[in-house]
Amino acid sequence: MPKRDETVAALYRQHYGELLRRACILLHDEEDARDAVSDVMTRMVWSPVSNT
Repeated sequence: MPKRDETVAALYRQHYGELLRRACILLHDEEDARDAVSDVMTRMVWSPVSNT
């Protein structure tokens, strides 16, 4: 699992700014946008791994 965690962390760092920008456009509130991006990334980290 560490490799998956490292991959998700790298994706988070690479795309956080763009994800935040888009969330701000949709939500019209930077604090809510930050929470939404954080929630999405948390779900990615903690979601079960699918073998399909």
